Amino acid sequence: MHQNDALQNRNAVPSKLLMKNHFLAIFSFHLVLLAGVQAETVFKEDFEAAAETENAAAVDGATTWTSRGNRPLLSVVVDSEGLKSGNTLKISKGFVYVTFPEVVLQEGDSLELSFRFRFAQPPQETGFPLRIGLYKDSNGNPTDGYAPGYWFMSNPAAEGGKSMVVMEEGTDGSPGGGSDFKGLQDLFPGPATGTAVNKFKWTILRSSVGVDMAIQTNDEPPVTRADKAGKVTRFNAFGISIASMENAEFLIDDVALNVIRKDKK
Repeated sequence: MHQNDALQNRNAVPSKLLMKNHFLAIFSFHLVLLAGVQAETVFKEDFEAAAETENAAAVDGATTWTSRGNRPLLSVVVDSEGLKSGNTLKISKGFVYVTFPEVVLQEGDSLELSFRFRFAQPPQETGFPLRIGLYKDSNGNPTDGYAPGYWFMSNPAAEGGKSMVVMEEGTDGSPGGGSDFKGLQDLFPGPATGTAVNKFKWTILRSSVGVDMAIQTNDEPPVTRADKAGKVTRFNAFGISIASMENAEFLIDDVALNVIRKDKK
């Protein structure tokens, strides 16, 4: 079965009981995060330090953004029609990544990713073309090799913007490829369709019973998911994959990655 077909065949309608459990989990999740924490910035990026450029293989801002295979997929532009925040990174398509010093989550610690984005052109409805990942590059090659992690996968052109979170074993040599994944519960609504500006926030918390997550788009209530096995607690790479879309022109700005340490005192 094609990987996109496999992804699309998952149940998209959570039961009322699941929804109730999700809201209870959200409440518990935020109580944990508020109980004595210390935040550390892993990286922040607004692209103001990056020179305007077109069709580059890499962009140097506050950190370095690199395309898989050094393909000319990156541009630094001013999105005066949408994000309206000075310089913005435009990704034509393909896979783009950022590496950072390894973050190891101990029990009670969390990793928080946030950014704003939009599509300059309305995306096509095809599989799960928008993929956002936090993962561990284990062999010095962030685009291939053993790279276990968690991925938010979404079809923003579908009605309701169907989305899901998967745990990727990282054995197929392609982060975000989706061929060695385990879906974490049901599908849920995702970002707005068309060319609207979206806010995205993803928190990954190492709990006493695994890894818990909260995903929030715009001002919608957070959606919670859990990896009870807690397989991934080490991270050193952030990836964006724009798959199966021509002329997507994904625009992203105001990216922040923070680690929130539980106060051990």
